[in-house]
Amino acid sequence: MSLAALMIVLAVSIPHVACINLGNDSLVNEPFMVALFLHRPYTRESVHCSGTLISQDYVLTAARCFYDNDVSTINIIFGALATDRWEEGHLTVTQNTSGLTLHPGFDPDTFANNLALIKLDDSIPFTDFISPVALYDGDETLEGENSTILGYGLYDYQLKYAFNPILSTVDCQTSDVFYEDLVTDEHICFAGYGFLSACEGDFGGPLLVDDVQVGVLSFYWHDEYNYCYFDQPTVSTRISRFRSWIRDISGV
Repeated sequence: MSLAALMIVLAVSIPHVACINLGNDSLVNEPFMVALFLHRPYTRESVHCSGTLISQDYVLTAARCFYDNDVSTINIIFGALATDRWEEGHLTVTQNTSGLTLHPGFDPDTFANNLALIKLDDSIPFTDFISPVALYDGDETLEGENSTILGYGLYDYQLKYAFNPILSTVDCQTSDVFYEDLVTDEHICFAGYGFLSACEGDFGGPLLVDDVQVGVLSFYWHDEYNYCYFDQPTVSTRISRFRSWIRDISGV
């Protein structure tokens, strides 16, 4: 086989998609979804993440999006199915990082306590396209429950989603050696069945059960090239373990 032919085969066989991996395009507005474009000063480089609106004044996302990224301004997009075109109900605001609070226990090496809250400079008016998500207040593990992940990804800027059950902590830890020391009871895992997973640009997005947010997308298995195409779980920060912290900061 020629090198060109081999490259075509590899391109077809490896589903390297930098957004909800092999997920479906969302055709329905998810009014709580937020896209984040985090801009570094004096450069055109930016970090892309997802998040959720939890009140008129606060966005919930992942601390890893901001840690050591020297972010100067944040473009926050509300009410969008895609972030690369104008849509009815779509709202974009720009602010600096003065309203940003990272969880004080965030560990960039293990992704422990991987949560951040953004205090909006101005309250966001709720509309048919923009409204908050409910946060889970229970203490159940939710093992086996059907769940949904959502995110905007890195390259196509399209909101995508995927369905899979929630794994037990033990099943998540033993799914691959990568997870053994990283996954704890503060995490909740979305199964990787069908090669469905989060990927770059989805961090900070929600894990949902019955339209209630139970987790914040935190990390996933990937290889040295950052390909997130393996049949492995996506790990989220378990909201129920951090409700007091979220409430203390945001009042939600």
